[in-house]
Amino acid sequence: MRFWRRITRYDPALRDERGAYLGDTWTSISDVGEEFAGVVLTLDEYDRVEAAYISSVVAFANDCGADRLEVRHLESGDGLSEGDQLSVTEAAGVVRRMLREEVVCVLESPAGDFAVHVGFDLYMYVGSDCVATRAIDHARSAGLFVDEDWPSPQRSDGG
Repeated sequence: MRFWRRITRYDPALRDERGAYLGDTWTSISDVGEEFAGVVLTLDEYDRVEAAYISSVVAFANDCGADRLEVRHLESGDGLSEGDQLSVTEAAGVVRRMLREEVVCVLESPAGDFAVHVGFDLYMYVGSDCVATRAIDHARSAGLFVDEDWPSPQRSDGG
């Protein structure tokens, strides 16, 4: 894939010179009810951010013309099997489960020209062969940060 983006809720202005995030913030649904920088993370706030990630995946898939995604490299996930073909709507539900650390897999288009990977701490990676300008704008307007030219550590192409 020609284009890889890292999509996060973490402001790049709060990173050190190595890229490590310095802010006091939450990183998982398991943090709901905990306090960060003097504010308690509510389920409503978690759901709001999670919805931004999911709508961004849908925007990227739509922008790039990916109408089906396949489950690949399945490590865990009840109800899923390696090779399952999912509509974008079904894939959005799997992305929700990936963000909640209930599913570990990669979602890729059958043609191999679009992929979604979710790593630890709500780091999401989207790879594509399309520029996806509208999807990038959507993610940013949803409050997420898009780091261009940032390949996923889960890439299967060895690059």
